[in-house]
Amino acid sequence: SGFINVSNTITAEVLKEYKNSSVMKILKLIEDAEERKSKIDKFIKRFAKIYTPVVVLIAIFIIFIPTLTLPEQNFTDWLYRGLIFLVISCPCSLVISVPLSYFIGIGLASRNGILIKGTNYIDVLAKLSAILYDKTGTITKGNFKVMEIVSLNGFSKNDLLYYASLAEAQSIHPIAQSISNFCKEELKNSPNQIAITQCENIPSYGISAIINHKQVYIGNDKILHKFNIPHEHKYCELKGTIAHISIEGRYAGYFLISDEIKSEAFEVLKELKNLGIKYQAIVSGDEESVVKYITTQLNVDEYFFKLLPDDKVKILMNTKKNHKYVGFVGDGINDAPVIASSDVGFVMGALGSDFAIESADVVITTDNLKKIPIAIKISKNTIRTIVQNIILIFIIKILFLILAAFGLTTMWLAIIADVGITLLVILNSIRKIKIKIKN
Repeated sequence: SGFINVSNTITAEVLKEYKNSSVMKILKLIEDAEERKSKIDKFIKRFAKIYTPVVVLIAIFIIFIPTLTLPEQNFTDWLYRGLIFLVISCPCSLVISVPLSYFIGIGLASRNGILIKGTNYIDVLAKLSAILYDKTGTITKGNFKVMEIVSLNGFSKNDLLYYASLAEAQSIHPIAQSISNFCKEELKNSPNQIAITQCENIPSYGISAIINHKQVYIGNDKILHKFNIPHEHKYCELKGTIAHISIEGRYAGYFLISDEIKSEAFEVLKELKNLGIKYQAIVSGDEESVVKYITTQLNVDEYFFKLLPDDKVKILMNTKKNHKYVGFVGDGINDAPVIASSDVGFVMGALGSDFAIESADVVITTDNLKKIPIAIKISKNTIRTIVQNIILIFIIKILFLILAAFGLTTMWLAIIADVGITLLVILNSIRKIKIKIKN
């Protein structure tokens, strides 16, 4: 089990055993997935409950009606025909083939690191027509790099490096960590006699610290406005992710940060279009310039920026007006409301997070976006196989039922046909669903 602490130092106490860990919960999810039945699965089971008494009544009519209405008819012959009719009409192949196909689909997905929480989600995955993506850690790697340092107002580059290295080291935010690591690497051969005496994380703004008895602020442009730091407005309109720094009430400069797009993102988004995803959009809390750049690179249909969690839910609901089934791909922590609101919520790389497992419908145990089209392919193949099996079963059964009613088949042929069609749909399920997956 695990958790993510995003602010202060904590003391943790272990209160639960391994059987309550995330790994055990994942195993239980796989075992319990069959309990979340799909519409097709539920329909087949309801159909079987009606179908069975109906065919028994028809068999009784076949046995008794001719012999009671036509005295010259032989009761033994019609009894034989009725029994053949019952053998052929047995719904075993129908009842077995549908759950089996779903079971194979869920099993194949789990073997590829995709945990689908129920057969109902296979149905929806096969019908998805729109997907919304979180940006950081989903479309991008979440590994931020300092691309440029700009010092202003008489401060040197080393001033920014020294103060930022200490201040950002107090935060576990990915951007703060990237700046801290970069500064330390740049200063590794330089003596450091700067001392930090006070530090505070200000959520959604940045860091406030006292370093060498000087007040230092570092964060996004909101921190400059919050503490009334004089600065030129043009520095707040820079393209990219910017970390501004002020020292003793003076604007000292900024760090330009870049987050790399995942290499597979280009191929995956294109493949998803070919799989029937007609609309794809990026929804992010970042600045417009950052989100727009990513959108342009990936040729995504639309983008939304500076969003709060509730805003993402509103965008999802608006998307559902034009698309019946909408999926969302996120990290499962900040995106919980929109994941819960989507028809299928994907969580990337969330193997150790209880929260992610609970909030998502599909848990992808790695950060590889290629798993998304694989999940959709498996779902489409599963539904296609189920439809094929149902059509095949009905064609063969109707044919033999007619032959049985007119006495044109034997008991052995009926048994062979019933067992044969069951084996045929089982083999078809195994063969059709096991698609070739490229690593």
